[in-house]
Amino acid sequence: MLGAMFCGIFMSIFVKMDVFHPFALALGAGTGSISMSAAMMSVILDAFPQYSQQIEMYTGASNILVNVLSVYAALFITLPLARVMYKFLDKFRPSSAKAGDMVESIEGEK
Repeated sequence: MLGAMFCGIFMSIFVKMDVFHPFALALGAGTGSISMSAAMMSVILDAFPQYSQQIEMYTGASNILVNVLSVYAALFITLPLARVMYKFLDKFRPSSAKAGDMVESIEGEK
C-alpha cells in the first residue's frame, strides 16, 4: 500500500507538469500492481475527466500487457540468469557440498 501512495503522489506531480499527454500517462500508470495502477489512474481521471473511458482502457491494457510479458521475462531471462549466477557464485562457497555436486547427484538418480 505504501507503493500505491507514492505512485499517486508522483503521478500528481507528472500530471501538474503538463508535459505528457493523458493517454501516455495512462499507459505509464498500467505498470506495476493493480493497486498502484488504480492510484495513478484516479489521479489522471481527476485531472482529465473528459477522457475517462480512454484512460481506463489504456491503463487496463497496459497492465495486462506488462503482466503477460513479465511471465515470459521471468521464464526466459530471470531463471537462466539465476542459474548462471549460482554456478558462478558457487565457486566462492566455503562448504564442501557444492551446489553443482548436488545437482549432479540428483540428475544421476533419474
